[in-house]
Order: sequence, then C-alpha cells, then structure tokens
Amino acid sequence: PVYANTNYYYMSYLFDDNPLSTEHTSYWLTQSDGKQTLEFIFTTPQNVERIRVCATNFKDNNDTDRRSNYSIECLSNSGWRREITDGIVDTSNDKLGYFHEHVVRVMGVLVVKFTLTQEKSYGVTLKAV
Repeated sequence: PVYANTNYYYMSYLFDDNPLSTEHTSYWLTQSDGKQTLEFIFTTPQNVERIRVCATNFKDNNDTDRRSNYSIECLSNSGWRREITDGIVDTSNDKLGYFHEHVVRVMGVLVVKFTLTQEKSYGVTLKAV
C-alpha cells in the first residue's frame, strides 16, 4: 500500500516522466518499511534492452528523509533468472533527476523484479522506472 495519504505517492507516478519535480505527486512511496519487492509481470515474453531507474524523489538523496537502495533481476518462463544489477545499487549520492542505466539485453522476460530497501525515515520509494 502507498504511504498513509490518499492524495499522494501512487505507483502510477513511476511512469509520469517528471524526474525533476519534488511534488509529492511525482514519486511512489509505500507505507511499508524494511525490504520490499516490486514485480512487473508481463503476460507474454518481452525483449528487455535496458532499465532506467531514478531513485531520487524529493531532494538529493544525501539530504532527504526518504530513500531506497535496490537490486533488479529478470525471470523467464523457462525458469532462468538473471541478476541485472551487481548486487545492491547504492543511491545515497544520487541527485534529483539522475537516472541509473542498467543494460539488460535479454529476450523472453516475463518478470522484472525490484528488491528495495528502506534507507531513511519513510517507506520504500522510487521516482521513475
């Protein structure tokens, strides 16, 4: 669930292409804490070339009260799993509007799985995917 506010923080904000905004209507923030997963499940296998992630949602990450680190993996219908990030991506020095570029170049992807860890006071969060 989104953070306890009915007007802000919805998942759809991950896709609004507004990486420089600091408005609460421009990023996703959950009510949960600790480690959480976010899965994008496709109904048919997809060819995934790259994944772009903006993890800075409110202010620069070294000066904010909401931040998450993350890792990404892809899963296929034939059962293979591929880690896209080399472990956990540290977002502590990210600036507002900065995107991490992850080259994937994988065919037959059914699931893209993010594992996110809460690093500050508020829940798990992302700005854009």
